[in-house]
Parts: sequence; C-alpha cells; structure tokens
Amino acid sequence: MKCEMRERVLEYLKGGSNDSEIEKHLEHCEQCQALMEGYLTKEAEIKLPEAKCINGNLKEQVEHYDKGTKRIIVFTIVGLIMGWFSYKYYTTDLLPLKIIIGIPYKINEMIHQTLHHHNSIYMANANVASITKVLDEFFPQAYFVSFIAEFGIASLIGGAIYGSIGFFTGDKRIFTLTRYLKFTAVWVCIISLAFAGTFIANKIAVDKNQTFEDLSGFYINYESGGTGVYKDDTGEGGKFFDSLKKAFYKDGKIAKEENVKRDMDDEEVIEFIFGSYGQRYMASFINLKEKYLVTDVGNIYKMSDEFCQLVLKYQEEQEEEENE
Repeated sequence: MKCEMRERVLEYLKGGSNDSEIEKHLEHCEQCQALMEGYLTKEAEIKLPEAKCINGNLKEQVEHYDKGTKRIIVFTIVGLIMGWFSYKYYTTDLLPLKIIIGIPYKINEMIHQTLHHHNSIYMANANVASITKVLDEFFPQAYFVSFIAEFGIASLIGGAIYGSIGFFTGDKRIFTLTRYLKFTAVWVCIISLAFAGTFIANKIAVDKNQTFEDLSGFYINYESGGTGVYKDDTGEGGKFFDSLKKAFYKDGKIAKEENVKRDMDDEEVIEFIFGSYGQRYMASFINLKEKYLVTDVGNIYKMSDEFCQLVLKYQEEQEEEENE
C-alpha cells in the first residue's frame, strides 16, 4: 500500500517545505526512502553544469547592461535636443558654452560644405537684401530641405555624439569597443542616409526651378535695394505680378538659347520664388538690354521685350520713390 506521506515527501524533496516530521518519517519508512533515492538519482542525471561568467557575476552584468542602456538612451535624447538648438552658438558669448553647444552644428556645416558648394550667384551678391537672407542656408533653392539639413541633421549628429558619451561612461566589461563600433556604424548609416536624402530632394527642387514650375513671386533688384511682388499679394502688387508672369510666358513656354554671347557688365540679379508657400527659390542673372536670362545652373533663356520693359519701368519707379 502506498505511503500516505508520499506527497509531503515529494514536496520536501523539491525544496518546497522544511518539515521536521518528514525528516523523522524518512528514518523508518522504506517506501519513502526508496522514493528519495530515486528522486536524487534522477536529479543528478538531469542537473545542468553551473554557468560561469568570465567577467564576474552574471546578474550584476545584466543590471549594469540595463542601467547603461537607459543612460545611453537618455544621453542620446539630450544630444538630439542640443543638436537641434546647436545653431544657438551664434548668439552665445560664453566661449566654453559656445564650443559645447556648437559642435554638432559645426560638424554638420563642415560636412555639408565639403560635399556641396553654392553657386557663385548666391555668394557674389551679398549686397542684395533677399540674397543676404539665404547666404547661410544649406540649400538656398529649397527652403524646407535646407531646414531639414540645418536642424535635422545637426540633431542627429548631436544624438550620436552624446549617445557616445553615454556609451563610454558605462561598464567597460559590457560596453566594449566592438559594441561601440556597431553603435557607431548604425549612427553613420542614419546620418549618411539623411545627408543623401537632402541632396536628392535639393536636386529635385533645382530641376523644377529650371522649368519655372509653380512660379509664385518675383524679386526685382534695383540700385538702392529690391522689392518682391507675389501671386497672393492683394492690390497693385498682385496685379503687377500677373502682368509680369503673363509677359514672362508671352511666347509660351520660355525657350533656351544656345548661342547667346553674354554681356556680364549689363547683367543684374533677378530672383524667383516658387510654390504656394514659397518653398523653392532661385537667383538668376538677367540682361534687360540683350533680353536674356541666366539661371543659377547656367541655363540661358530668351526674355520677351515686354517683360524686360516692365522690369525696367518698375526699377525706375522704385528709384524715384527712394529719391523722394
């Protein structure tokens, strides 16, 4: 007959109880003694070797890994925020602070200037009011792309830098050089893709500008300054824009001129704004006497006589108002 204490003995053997009565029972019950021997024999057969951690206690390393990972995340988030506002180093007078907050922006600026050179028209006419505004733009021809390049990529660089600081302040037994190289490789891929994306988007914008797609404004320069006229202007400004646009496309789609001999002495800057929200921009040279236009990438177009006369008349009127 099965011993009535069997279940209690099994519970005792599994370590689920500390029962002195069971210990006394095992001294004289042969069934339970056999049960205990069989249990211990089976346990010995399936017992796994004890895991050993080369660099110390495994539990301790797991805790350090969790804490280190959280620290890296916090540092990265702080870096993303500081990178976004790193342009503020321009207005900071305290040199140490200027250096600390300006690092992501300057790295971004350095990489951008190495990969992308502004057309000379954006650099050679700093005296023109509207062009001065875009001289420090990363991509003058596409304002939204320039915004992403200037702030977004600086933010990513800040995240990578401060995330690295969080990495290096972790337990060196866990956050090894090999792991850091993987961490760096991920950030390099992310930042490279971001750079590539802005360059592709800018190329698309520049190509659209060359077809004068979505023309929404002109900025006409004259000797003492310049004035913009836009599609959404109310009153005389909007009417004049309509007249300029109609004259600009008088001969239909404006045609490229292949054999124009440029007279740079009589060329002046005229600027175009594109899109419903003015998200694209292009500065060009125009010769109002010879009636041709040279875009920022060197394409030359024939201008109608009516368009050139409207611009000349507008310039004269603005100069007269300035002199009054």
